Amino acid sequence: MKTYTLSNTNIDSIKYYLPKKIKVVGSCAYGNYLIDLLDENSGLYKNDIDLVIMLIDGDELKITNDLQEIFSAVDNFLIKRKCTFLFSTVLLKSPYIDTFLNISSEFEFNTNNKIINFCKENNQIFLLDVHKIISKFGLKKCLDNKFWYIGMIKYTALFFKEIAEEIVNIVYAINTAEKKALILDLDNTIWGGVIGEDGNNIKISNEGIGKVYSEFQKNIKYLGEIGVLLIINSKNNYEDAISGLNHKNSILSKDDFILIKANWNNKVENMLEIAEELNLGLDSFVFIDDSPFEREMVKDALLEVVVPEPPKDLYLYNEWFISDVVGKYFAKTNLISDDFNKVDQYKKSIKRRELKSKIINVDLFIKSLDININVLIDELSHAERLSQLTQKTNQFNLTTYRYNVNKMIKFITSDSYHVYSLEYKDRFRNEGIVGAAVIKIVKKKAIIDVFLLSCRVLSRKIEFSFLNEIYRHLVSTNIDFDVVVGTYCPTKKNSIVENCYQEAGFLKTGRQVFTKEIE
Repeated sequence: MKTYTLSNTNIDSIKYYLPKKIKVVGSCAYGNYLIDLLDENSGLYKNDIDLVIMLIDGDELKITNDLQEIFSAVDNFLIKRKCTFLFSTVLLKSPYIDTFLNISSEFEFNTNNKIINFCKENNQIFLLDVHKIISKFGLKKCLDNKFWYIGMIKYTALFFKEIAEEIVNIVYAINTAEKKALILDLDNTIWGGVIGEDGNNIKISNEGIGKVYSEFQKNIKYLGEIGVLLIINSKNNYEDAISGLNHKNSILSKDDFILIKANWNNKVENMLEIAEELNLGLDSFVFIDDSPFEREMVKDALLEVVVPEPPKDLYLYNEWFISDVVGKYFAKTNLISDDFNKVDQYKKSIKRRELKSKIINVDLFIKSLDININVLIDELSHAERLSQLTQKTNQFNLTTYRYNVNKMIKFITSDSYHVYSLEYKDRFRNEGIVGAAVIKIVKKKAIIDVFLLSCRVLSRKIEFSFLNEIYRHLVSTNIDFDVVVGTYCPTKKNSIVENCYQEAGFLKTGRQVFTKEIE
């Protein structure tokens, strides 16, 4: 990623701590952050920048007091350039000259509140929270008086190293799909002790080891509330597992889990059943189990499943879970309405499959769903969801091209592209946006760059209706083109769509290339 840095101090050293994939190609002269944002002849505009890092020092900002000017300049820049913009929180170095008058504390609090709200207003801007690092390592390890007075370099090597790592994590979260499901053991994993032996004496409480598990359950429940699928895979009697979830101190309940595999089967077999029942790839799963034996068995048999190693010190359990599990595999930079409905959506999908198993004739089953679809065109408000679909969808995805929100916005607002959203509902529920297509017009050809459907709606033949609606729209416009061109890019996971275009009436005209002439 071509990266540009902006600051009111000297942060040139940051480039030595960022990985090669985040290449700093320019930075503002000392203090010229506003000039570079406003001047279209600056390096910020001349380079085709993918990422801007803005690291603002609070002490300098307090002197210039130009926060609103910065906001206006950033807004102006992002209207003209579509890129990812990281905007830092600010920190005032203590001790404060105003001692206990709290003027500095109030300035820092209010400034950061304004910055957080500003970041929320634009989906291209993401918060870079310096306080995470300061709270972890302390001021003395992060700020350097000597280098500040010699070279206007406020931060230590440790701080640059840690902020660079934070930047990498944010960029990864923006551009990479998080895992979909957290699969959990029960005994000595979400509670202390063995439910089949200890009964109501399992450890879940507000003190000691019991509090560790109580907080762990709270963290798990939060993930479920923001769209992570929670599943149990435990060697237990089913009745015992449910009794543990019904414990008077349990934060989690049966209803928080979309599947509960509590039996004495091999956990690898359970995992394969889970993947089949939810129609998800094994690489969507993160599995947590206290048993080294069970972890190794799953790791050896199912290489795609992520199996993190819990800490030996149980008092570090929650810190490990947040940093090494949530931070790496379930990090989110934004939430959309679809995330809050995810668990319900999958539960309804399971009901559909149960219904399908009772109805032998597939066409009758599809008809019984009372499916209704709606195709929307170039809808800017759908950019986040469409980006999310390109990041997460592996099976019904003809090209598997991955696009972040900024790219999707470019497509939607470009005259050379059309972007299609597919809304779906049936008699069970409204699934929302489950399909995406991106069409690029090049030299009298309408090229299908993206064509995908969420795994939640597979095997219902709606892909053909979706393609037909796209074709009708293209023909109805004034676009000068003669042919629609689709490409299938084979992967390990998308073999189910290899015949999609031919089944939709396209002719195979090259290696994995399919065309449909305008009639």
